[in-house]
Amino acid sequence: MDIESNEIPYYETPPSYEEFLQNHLIPNVPAVIGPKLTEHWESRKHWVVPTGSVDGPKYKPNYGYLRDRFGTAKGQVARCNKRHFTDQVRKETSFKDFVDLWEADDGKESLYYLKDCHLAKTFPQDIFYTVPDIFQDDWLNEYWNQTSNDDYKFSYMGGDTTFTPLHADVYRSYSWSSNICGIKKWTFFPPNQEELFMDKYGNMVYDIRRVRTEDFPKFERAKRIILYQKDGETVFVPSGWFHQVENIGAAISINQNWANACNLKHTFGSLNKDLNDCTRAIQDIKDGMSRWLGLEDISEYVALRCKEPIDFIGSPKPTTFEMANGADKHSFGIVVERTSTPRKEKVADWAGSKRATITQNSPKQQDEWKDVYSNIKQMDQFYDATFYAWLKSEENVLVTSIYLHRIANEYPLERIVNALEWLTTDWRWESTSILVRHVTVDWCDDKGDMKRAKLLRHLTSQWATHYTATLISTVLMSCPYSNCVILKRERFLREFTKNWDFSKLSEFFMFLRSRANIDYKFKCIMLQEAARRDVSIMKETIHHPTNHHRRTSSNDFQRLKEDDHLSSSSSTTTSRYHHPHHHHHHHTSASTLTMTTTTSTTTTSTSSDNLIPSPSSSSSNNDKKRITVI
Repeated sequence: MDIESNEIPYYETPPSYEEFLQNHLIPNVPAVIGPKLTEHWESRKHWVVPTGSVDGPKYKPNYGYLRDRFGTAKGQVARCNKRHFTDQVRKETSFKDFVDLWEADDGKESLYYLKDCHLAKTFPQDIFYTVPDIFQDDWLNEYWNQTSNDDYKFSYMGGDTTFTPLHADVYRSYSWSSNICGIKKWTFFPPNQEELFMDKYGNMVYDIRRVRTEDFPKFERAKRIILYQKDGETVFVPSGWFHQVENIGAAISINQNWANACNLKHTFGSLNKDLNDCTRAIQDIKDGMSRWLGLEDISEYVALRCKEPIDFIGSPKPTTFEMANGADKHSFGIVVERTSTPRKEKVADWAGSKRATITQNSPKQQDEWKDVYSNIKQMDQFYDATFYAWLKSEENVLVTSIYLHRIANEYPLERIVNALEWLTTDWRWESTSILVRHVTVDWCDDKGDMKRAKLLRHLTSQWATHYTATLISTVLMSCPYSNCVILKRERFLREFTKNWDFSKLSEFFMFLRSRANIDYKFKCIMLQEAARRDVSIMKETIHHPTNHHRRTSSNDFQRLKEDDHLSSSSSTTTSRYHHPHHHHHHHTSASTLTMTTTTSTTTTSTSSDNLIPSPSSSSSNNDKKRITVI
């Protein structure tokens, strides 16, 4: 059953991330994006030369350039006429030798197909492509970059009639494929019909053009979608969609596999199936071989130890089946009582490790989810595990992010704040950035901006300012802010810096990176608003000195509590007006706002922190205190 490609949406202009997320990533639907998506790539400018053809491919490979540029590389070259199990016979060949074979076949049928070539990794200084915004939420390559010298970023090059047999992508990941030149014929098979192209022994169809009906009697019933991809176009391949690809003319493509929260269930299912298949096949040497193959490690990494629930306090130990088929929805347990803050407003203290003081043997309460430490330790006791140490390790941040993202939207913000505060107590800003960006990846609407801002405001409330600014810069340079309207970024910043005083805000803007793309006029407006708030507070202090301490106290968590009906309390963080060492002098092109306030010698200071001078320091009733705000 053949269906033409009009079932697959085509975007002449690249879609926004929000549009792509809602229409393709979440529903797992393929798409084709026109040449505008990649028109700025160096590979599209230098790897090809025009053919002058009207009906066929418009470009062909620039063999000389490719040979000179990448000749020292090595790659797997497939012989498309020789089968090896479910793939083709491959041989490692130098890139130069492959180009010689490729060029010799120019204009005629070819057998040689360079596959899975890691040119981007081999030549990191050669930026011949950049990942489009809609594909940047990539957890798979982040994992491999952190844990090994490998990736899932490939270049494919082959002559006319070369092909890739029927398959689904590794780990049931997403993939995208951008054609630099040539035409590709894609034959897609939507998910959940695999039994139609398997024989009675479980073997898959190899080449859909040559299928023996007696071996695969159901194959003709399989729904398929045929698509022709032209020069410059990009195809998005969803998770679990089997496909076969054939080249028409000499073709070059840049491909990348990736995974994120949207297709996590497919990735975990694939890894778990591979692990189970290997376990059955090598039962007698299971313990040694499964680790050697690496499947068990990856499966644990993606699913937090086979989806073990975090919290079973007051519940019976789950069965193996329950553990394998879903986590406890009430597992978002999480804060520990502390005698000191995890991060001081000093760089050295922030970088150092702080140990928490744990409240032991406390009676269970309705809000026991606050005590993360006890919940995790309880789970370790149930399963004789070391989950606490594993969870607190920054090396596992990606998998932790995957798990928490899966359940975060089921909980109120107070629980998310509570959990992440405990988790990131001793973490570096880089790990905190990865965690927050992944957990909140689908908070794309206005409400999501507010939630993300409140979450970050609380997590960074005790950070040194330059770390806070660096983290926020990273957030603003990532989806969904990297390609959104500027008002979305400004709305997020307003909420994040809500009620900040002038000194803190100006210091924050000083460290905020230019790539965050925040207009200087917007910064000036925010600074002026902060200055007016400061002046208003000082006026009230002058008229009501006894209320000074109360009026100039600020507590981000308290504001978060009021916004989201938090039930927990936190210690008071004193305003920067109380700490002279927080004051810095900053210069900007904005006009100055000068205000003069008159103080009376009869005013008496009520505390050592009071901004009002004591009588001994006042000279006359006409003494004036001048405040200049930039």
